[in-house]
Amino acid sequence: MSSFGDSLKRIRKERHFSQDELAALLGTTKQVISRYENGQRSPKISVALEYAEKLGVPIAVLAGVGSDGKPLPPAVEPAVDDGPGPLSPDESHMLDLFRALNPAGQRIATRQVEALVEESEFRRGELSASAN
Repeated sequence: MSSFGDSLKRIRKERHFSQDELAALLGTTKQVISRYENGQRSPKISVALEYAEKLGVPIAVLAGVGSDGKPLPPAVEPAVDDGPGPLSPDESHMLDLFRALNPAGQRIATRQVEALVEESEFRRGELSASAN
């Protein structure tokens, strides 16, 4: 049977919302949405009712029950798009390192990589173009 978090994630993905966008709609934070979706936290019934109203869905849907009364299957994560082929050894190593971090460490690592990507000298294809 699908959990509240599975159902919330399913609705978010069906509506093409990011966790930030869903959090804004529901009046909470991305961290709370993430904890619900990962099964680390469950809402009080009053909060679940409020979310159902804001999302325009019956509370049963958030509880993991379909309109036919049958339990919904758990949300399935889409396959990770590895790009044009298998991961290189360096990419695989970076992914292993990232996965070894706790959520706070992952957020810091992500911000640091985002900062590197902002620098044109580190972006793929830009170095060779500037060397010409």
